[in-house]
Amino acid sequence: MKSLFNVTSWELKRARLDRSLWMMLPAVFVFCLAMTWFKHVWARPVVDGRVGETINILGTTQIGLPYLVIELLLTLVALVFPFVATDGLARDYRQRLHELTMATAIPTWAYVWGRYLASLLINLLLTVCLLAAVLLAGGLLRSFAGYPMLSTVLLLAIWGVAIIPAATVLTSVSFVLGAFWPRLANGLKLAGLVGWLVLVFMVDAWDRGTTWFTYWNPTSYGIVRVNLDSLVAQYQTAVLGVPDPSQHAALALKLQQAPVSLTPWIAPHAVLVLLSLTLVAATALLFSRFRPVVAQS
Repeated sequence: MKSLFNVTSWELKRARLDRSLWMMLPAVFVFCLAMTWFKHVWARPVVDGRVGETINILGTTQIGLPYLVIELLLTLVALVFPFVATDGLARDYRQRLHELTMATAIPTWAYVWGRYLASLLINLLLTVCLLAAVLLAGGLLRSFAGYPMLSTVLLLAIWGVAIIPAATVLTSVSFVLGAFWPRLANGLKLAGLVGWLVLVFMVDAWDRGTTWFTYWNPTSYGIVRVNLDSLVAQYQTAVLGVPDPSQHAALALKLQQAPVSLTPWIAPHAVLVLLSLTLVAATALLFSRFRPVVAQS
């Protein structure tokens, strides 16, 4: 365990001296803050039984917060994860340091797991920047736009159920691909980015919140889709008894504050995390200390 701690701590020290990391952390925070301020309400078309209308989903309500955090911010911030994780081991080949590193008295498992944990911690730190931006933006929206106070408990629940599993899965897959194909690291980063976007768009293009993929999709977009569809169904039923159109907006806002259940996603996402960690464990067992790989400058 001491070797694991040493590898992880030294990799984090290296990252701390990397100017690009210190630029990336505030950049993610500012980006999330700006995106939240720019896009914090969504117009959702519904049918009230007689004519079509549109209701506004506010980003600080119980229904709107998953919309804001998962569909908007996580989808975009997660695109950075492959660029951090793929280089976990591949960087040594690019800098022609792999053989020198492997000549030291470091167990292979500690080398692999230490680099992986460092990559994962950096990506999790990026998600903390996301949370901080949402909290700040939520306070600003309440002060200047009169939005409801966002639920810190729900935000932390989304972080635990949706964001951490997404970061773990994407970090693990990107790290493992970079470990076995270091010369293709740049292409693999783009592959991870494209793969993530495909998973996001598959919900609307194929799944539509009605299959097993709704709960097993690591992007967690199913949380948004299922709860939003439930809101629309409840609204279209409740609005039939409200003839005054001026009361519809108040009804929509009231329904948006209904508690959101994340329970159906806990077990599938826990399994995804375990599978991704198993993939890293297999990499630690199969990783070859010396391979005929020539780094390309």
